Amino acid sequence: MALTFEHPVIDLRSTQPTPTDSPITPSPAAMAAGLVQAIRPYQWAKNGAVLLVPGLVILSLGVGGIIAALGAVVAFCLAASSVYLLNDVVDRERDLEHPGKRNRAIAAGLVSPELALGTAGTAALVAVAVGTTIAPALSIVVASYLALTAAYSLGLKHVPYVDVGVLAAGFVLRVLAGAVAIGAVASPLLLTGVFAGAVFIALGKRRSELVLLGDQASAHRAALGTYTIDTIDTGLCIAENVTVIAFAAWILLAIAGPIGVLAAVAGGVSLHGVLDAYRRVMLDGGGGDPTRDLLTSPLVLSSLATTGVIAATTGMFA
Repeated sequence: MALTFEHPVIDLRSTQPTPTDSPITPSPAAMAAGLVQAIRPYQWAKNGAVLLVPGLVILSLGVGGIIAALGAVVAFCLAASSVYLLNDVVDRERDLEHPGKRNRAIAAGLVSPELALGTAGTAALVAVAVGTTIAPALSIVVASYLALTAAYSLGLKHVPYVDVGVLAAGFVLRVLAGAVAIGAVASPLLLTGVFAGAVFIALGKRRSELVLLGDQASAHRAALGTYTIDTIDTGLCIAENVTVIAFAAWILLAIAGPIGVLAAVAGGVSLHGVLDAYRRVMLDGGGGDPTRDLLTSPLVLSSLATTGVIAATTGMFA
């Protein structure tokens, strides 16, 4: 008689650990640290541009003017952090593919998109409120900055050359904010120089991204598919020349005679030194984080200090 054996059927699925669909929730301390990282306090150095016009007339500013100028800086720090949070929420998937940006708090999951957007909205509202308290016109400048940079985060950063123009316009708005806060008028030549200088730095950032990401550059940022090293280098040359010429022309208009000519030459040379030092940082593999690069390069800082002294001296005559 044939014997048959029936093997028991074992459901292996029941022996496997069941994965959870819920991500691990970071601790409150980790969340708080991530939020601080996400608002990028070190980037607040950019808002020093708000003090450009007040700094030029510092000797004629009273206590009220100084407080107003510092309040404008606070408003722009809040506004900038608001936009950084929005940008990182929008870019969280792309940032995971970037060797450096993958560690950003929102992309890494330390800060939830909901928390980031809630904080961003609060910061934006407080920024406009601070601007309104100082001067109604300042609130308009702050709101314009928020609208422009939000549009950048939501789509304009993927449009070649427009992206660079928007970043540069943000610095012009910073300078205007400082002027509006103290009731002064910013020189068109000075604003032209600021815009061109910001274009120079923004193009340097794009150049760094092209070098760092190589063939994957356009996958991270669509606009990078249009840029080339040659076109960026040409743009850098044009932006540098416009920046230096506008700065020198501003000095010439403010200081008459031979002294003005000497000051214009000295100012042009020192500003060229700043931009050339930053170009060297780019060629050495930097430029991806302009704020950090500018603040950590001794050559850039020394040239910038000289330019600042010349600009402050010119401001006494303007």
